[in-house]
Amino acid sequence: MSSTRRNFVLSLTTILLATNVHARSGESHTWTHGDDWIARIAYEARAAFHAPFAAAHADMPHKVESSQLPPSYENLQGAKAYLGTVNYVYSDMTAYSMFYGETVADKNGLAGGPYTTSDGKTYYAGGECTFFAGLVLLRSTYWAWSDHYATPNFPGAMYGIPDSQTTQAWSTVQPGWILVTKGGADGPHYAVVERAGKADHSDGTPTGLWIIDSNYVYQHGIGYHFIPFSVLNARNYRAWKPNRGTYNY
Repeated sequence: MSSTRRNFVLSLTTILLATNVHARSGESHTWTHGDDWIARIAYEARAAFHAPFAAAHADMPHKVESSQLPPSYENLQGAKAYLGTVNYVYSDMTAYSMFYGETVADKNGLAGGPYTTSDGKTYYAGGECTFFAGLVLLRSTYWAWSDHYATPNFPGAMYGIPDSQTTQAWSTVQPGWILVTKGGADGPHYAVVERAGKADHSDGTPTGLWIIDSNYVYQHGIGYHFIPFSVLNARNYRAWKPNRGTYNY
Protein backbone atom coordinates (compact mmCIF):
# COMPACT_ATOMS: atom_id res chain seq x y z
CA MET A 1 0.00 0.00 0.00
CA SER A 2 1.35 3.42 -0.93
CA SER A 3 2.15 5.86 1.88
CA THR A 4 -0.53 8.25 0.56
CA ARG A 5 -3.21 5.56 0.62
CA ARG A 6 -2.03 4.30 4.02
CA ASN A 7 -2.29 7.81 5.48
CA PHE A 8 -5.77 8.18 4.00
CA VAL A 9 -6.94 4.91 5.55
CA LEU A 10 -5.47 5.86 8.93
CA SER A 11 -7.14 9.27 8.78
CA LEU A 12 -10.49 7.73 7.84
CA THR A 13 -10.17 5.20 10.66
CA THR A 14 -9.46 8.00 13.11
CA ILE A 15 -12.55 9.90 11.95
CA LEU A 16 -14.75 6.82 12.27
CA LEU A 17 -13.42 6.05 15.74
CA ALA A 18 -13.92 9.64 16.85
CA THR A 19 -17.48 9.60 15.53
CA ASN A 20 -18.18 6.38 17.43
CA VAL A 21 -16.94 7.64 20.78
CA HIS A 22 -18.81 10.94 20.62
CA ALA A 23 -22.02 9.16 21.59
CA ARG A 24 -22.23 10.85 25.00
CA SER A 25 -20.73 14.21 24.11
CA GLY A 26 -22.72 17.31 23.33
CA GLU A 27 -22.44 16.59 19.60
CA SER A 28 -25.04 13.83 19.87
CA HIS A 29 -27.70 16.19 21.23
CA THR A 30 -29.50 18.45 18.76
CA TRP A 31 -29.07 21.98 20.02
CA THR A 32 -31.84 24.51 19.44
CA HIS A 33 -30.48 27.51 21.33
CA GLY A 34 -28.12 29.07 18.83
CA ASP A 35 -24.98 30.45 20.43
CA ASP A 36 -26.03 29.70 24.02
CA TRP A 37 -23.01 27.49 24.60
CA ILE A 38 -23.01 28.17 28.34
CA ALA A 39 -26.31 26.28 28.60
CA ARG A 40 -24.72 23.49 26.60
CA ILE A 41 -22.00 23.19 29.23
CA ALA A 42 -24.77 22.58 31.78
CA TYR A 43 -26.23 19.90 29.53
CA GLU A 44 -22.83 18.23 29.23
CA ALA A 45 -22.44 18.20 33.02
CA ARG A 46 -25.89 16.60 33.41
CA ALA A 47 -24.92 13.96 30.85
CA ALA A 48 -21.77 13.26 32.89
CA PHE A 49 -23.88 12.61 35.99
CA HIS A 50 -26.96 10.52 35.15
CA ALA A 51 -28.56 9.76 31.77
CA PRO A 52 -32.25 10.08 32.84
CA PHE A 53 -31.45 13.42 34.48
CA ALA A 54 -29.75 14.70 31.32
CA ALA A 55 -32.68 13.56 29.18
CA ALA A 56 -35.21 15.32 31.43
CA HIS A 57 -33.25 18.60 31.37
CA ALA A 58 -31.60 18.41 27.96
CA ASP A 59 -32.15 21.99 26.83
CA MET A 60 -32.78 23.81 30.10
CA PRO A 61 -33.57 23.06 33.73
CA HIS A 62 -37.11 21.95 34.49
CA LYS A 63 -38.56 20.84 37.82
CA VAL A 64 -36.48 18.04 39.32
CA GLU A 65 -38.40 14.85 40.08
CA SER A 66 -37.10 11.94 42.14
CA SER A 67 -37.59 9.59 39.16
CA GLN A 68 -34.90 11.53 37.26
CA LEU A 69 -32.25 10.90 39.93
CA PRO A 70 -30.33 7.86 41.16
CA PRO A 71 -30.70 6.76 44.80
CA SER A 72 -29.25 9.41 47.09
CA TYR A 73 -25.94 8.68 48.79
CA GLU A 74 -26.08 10.93 51.84
CA ASN A 75 -27.16 14.37 53.04
CA LEU A 76 -24.84 17.34 52.52
CA GLN A 77 -25.58 20.97 53.42
CA GLY A 78 -29.19 20.06 54.30
CA ALA A 79 -29.97 18.32 51.01
CA LYS A 80 -29.70 14.90 49.42
CA ALA A 81 -26.45 14.28 47.54
CA TYR A 82 -26.11 11.86 44.63
CA LEU A 83 -23.34 9.88 42.93
CA GLY A 84 -23.05 9.67 39.15
CA THR A 85 -24.00 6.56 37.19
CA VAL A 86 -22.13 7.37 33.95
CA ASN A 87 -18.57 6.31 33.09
CA TYR A 88 -18.15 9.79 31.69
CA VAL A 89 -14.36 10.11 31.62
CA TYR A 90 -13.98 7.08 29.33
CA SER A 91 -17.11 7.48 27.21
CA ASP A 92 -15.24 9.68 24.71
CA MET A 93 -11.64 8.56 24.38
CA THR A 94 -10.86 11.19 21.76
CA ALA A 95 -11.73 13.98 24.21
CA TYR A 96 -10.05 12.17 27.09
CA SER A 97 -6.76 11.75 25.23
CA MET A 98 -6.86 15.32 23.99
CA PHE A 99 -7.54 16.85 27.39
CA TYR A 100 -5.18 14.54 29.29
CA GLY A 101 -2.34 15.75 27.09
CA GLU A 102 -3.04 19.48 27.31
CA THR A 103 -4.24 20.19 30.85
CA VAL A 104 -2.28 21.01 33.98
CA ALA A 105 -5.11 19.61 36.12
CA ASP A 106 -4.34 16.89 38.63
CA LYS A 107 -4.76 13.48 36.95
CA ASN A 108 -5.38 11.35 40.06
CA GLY A 109 -8.47 9.19 40.43
CA LEU A 110 -9.19 8.59 36.75
CA ALA A 111 -9.69 4.81 36.93
CA GLY A 112 -13.34 5.10 35.86
CA GLY A 113 -15.23 2.33 37.63
CA PRO A 114 -17.78 1.11 38.45
CA TYR A 115 -17.03 1.34 42.16
CA THR A 116 -19.23 0.54 45.15
CA THR A 117 -19.65 2.65 48.26
CA SER A 118 -19.68 1.10 51.73
CA ASP A 119 -23.50 1.02 51.62
CA GLY A 120 -23.61 -0.68 48.21
CA LYS A 121 -24.25 2.22 45.82
CA THR A 122 -22.52 2.05 42.44
CA TYR A 123 -20.74 5.10 41.06
CA TYR A 124 -18.13 6.16 38.51
CA ALA A 125 -15.04 8.28 39.00
CA GLY A 126 -14.48 11.67 37.44
CA GLY A 127 -11.00 12.17 38.84
CA GLU A 128 -9.92 15.33 40.60
CA CYS A 129 -12.35 18.25 40.52
CA THR A 130 -10.19 20.33 38.17
CA PHE A 131 -9.83 17.54 35.61
CA PHE A 132 -13.56 16.80 35.60
CA ALA A 133 -14.63 20.44 35.21
CA GLY A 134 -12.12 21.01 32.42
CA LEU A 135 -13.21 17.85 30.60
CA VAL A 136 -16.86 18.94 30.73
CA LEU A 137 -15.91 22.30 29.24
CA LEU A 138 -13.89 20.67 26.47
CA ARG A 139 -16.50 18.05 25.60
CA SER A 140 -19.29 20.61 25.36
CA THR A 141 -17.59 22.38 22.46
CA TYR A 142 -14.39 20.79 21.12
CA TRP A 143 -16.10 18.97 18.23
CA ALA A 144 -17.63 22.27 17.02
CA TRP A 145 -14.58 24.55 17.06
CA SER A 146 -10.85 24.43 16.50
CA ASP A 147 -10.57 25.38 20.18
CA HIS A 148 -13.01 24.91 23.08
CA TYR A 149 -14.35 26.34 26.30
CA ALA A 150 -11.72 26.10 29.01
CA THR A 151 -10.94 26.74 32.66
CA PRO A 152 -9.54 30.12 33.79
CA ASN A 153 -6.00 30.91 32.60
CA PHE A 154 -6.09 27.84 30.35
CA PRO A 155 -3.82 25.95 30.02
CA GLY A 156 -1.94 27.50 32.97
CA ALA A 157 -2.54 27.61 36.71
CA MET A 158 -6.21 26.84 37.24
CA TYR A 159 -6.56 28.67 40.56
CA GLY A 160 -4.75 31.79 39.38
CA ILE A 161 -7.84 33.64 38.19
CA PRO A 162 -8.21 37.07 39.89
CA ASP A 163 -11.34 37.77 41.91
CA SER A 164 -12.11 40.67 39.56
CA GLN A 165 -13.01 38.14 36.86
CA THR A 166 -15.43 36.25 39.11
CA THR A 167 -18.54 37.09 41.11
CA GLN A 168 -20.40 36.31 44.31
CA ALA A 169 -23.58 37.95 43.00
CA TRP A 170 -25.33 34.59 43.01
CA SER A 171 -28.53 35.86 41.39
CA THR A 172 -26.56 36.48 38.18
CA VAL A 173 -24.97 33.02 37.99
CA GLN A 174 -26.36 30.72 35.29
CA PRO A 175 -26.31 26.95 34.63
CA GLY A 176 -23.01 26.11 32.95
CA TRP A 177 -20.90 28.61 34.89
CA ILE A 178 -17.89 27.35 36.83
CA LEU A 179 -17.78 27.49 40.62
CA VAL A 180 -14.33 27.79 42.17
CA THR A 181 -12.86 28.29 45.63
CA LYS A 182 -9.16 28.77 46.21
CA GLY A 183 -9.32 28.04 49.93
CA GLY A 184 -11.59 27.70 52.91
CA ALA A 185 -13.29 24.56 54.21
CA ASP A 186 -13.85 23.16 50.70
CA GLY A 187 -10.85 24.58 48.92
CA PRO A 188 -9.39 24.41 46.53
CA HIS A 189 -12.31 23.07 44.50
CA TYR A 190 -13.93 23.30 41.05
CA ALA A 191 -17.55 22.51 40.06
CA VAL A 192 -20.09 23.16 37.29
CA VAL A 193 -23.26 25.04 38.24
CA GLU A 194 -26.32 22.99 37.30
CA ARG A 195 -28.97 25.43 38.57
CA ALA A 196 -29.96 27.84 41.32
CA GLY A 197 -32.69 26.41 43.53
CA LYS A 198 -33.76 25.15 46.91
CA ALA A 199 -32.46 22.19 48.89
CA ASP A 200 -35.65 20.17 48.32
CA HIS A 201 -36.10 21.24 44.66
CA SER A 202 -39.35 23.00 45.57
CA ASP A 203 -40.57 26.15 43.86
CA GLY A 204 -39.74 29.55 45.26
CA THR A 205 -36.80 31.89 45.66
CA PRO A 206 -33.48 30.01 45.31
CA THR A 207 -31.46 29.57 48.48
CA GLY A 208 -28.34 28.06 46.92
CA LEU A 209 -26.79 26.31 43.94
CA TRP A 210 -27.08 22.72 42.76
CA ILE A 211 -23.74 21.71 41.28
CA ILE A 212 -22.13 18.78 39.48
CA ASP A 213 -18.51 18.03 40.32
CA SER A 214 -16.04 15.29 41.14
CA ASN A 215 -14.20 14.29 44.33
CA TYR A 216 -16.63 16.02 46.71
CA VAL A 217 -19.59 13.74 47.49
CA TYR A 218 -17.34 10.65 47.53
CA GLN A 219 -13.77 9.63 46.69
CA HIS A 220 -13.13 10.88 43.13
CA GLY A 221 -16.78 10.14 42.32
CA ILE A 222 -18.91 12.36 40.08
CA GLY A 223 -21.62 13.90 42.25
CA TYR A 224 -24.66 16.16 42.29
CA HIS A 225 -25.28 18.20 45.43
CA PHE A 226 -26.50 21.48 46.89
CA ILE A 227 -24.61 24.33 48.57
CA PRO A 228 -26.56 27.20 50.19
CA PHE A 229 -25.57 30.75 49.30
CA SER A 230 -24.50 31.35 52.91
CA VAL A 231 -22.08 28.41 52.73
CA LEU A 232 -20.79 29.50 49.32
CA ASN A 233 -19.89 32.87 50.85
CA ALA A 234 -18.42 31.40 54.03
CA ARG A 235 -16.24 28.98 52.06
CA ASN A 236 -14.97 31.62 49.64
CA TYR A 237 -16.65 30.29 46.50
CA ARG A 238 -16.83 32.51 43.43
CA ALA A 239 -18.48 31.97 40.03
CA TRP A 240 -16.84 32.39 36.64
CA LYS A 241 -18.50 32.52 33.22
CA PRO A 242 -16.50 30.21 30.92
CA ASN A 243 -14.92 31.42 27.72
CA ARG A 244 -13.00 29.87 24.88
CA GLY A 245 -9.47 28.66 25.48
CA THR A 246 -6.63 29.54 23.13
CA TYR A 247 -5.36 25.99 22.66
CA ASN A 248 -5.88 25.01 19.01
CA TYR A 249 -5.86 21.66 17.25
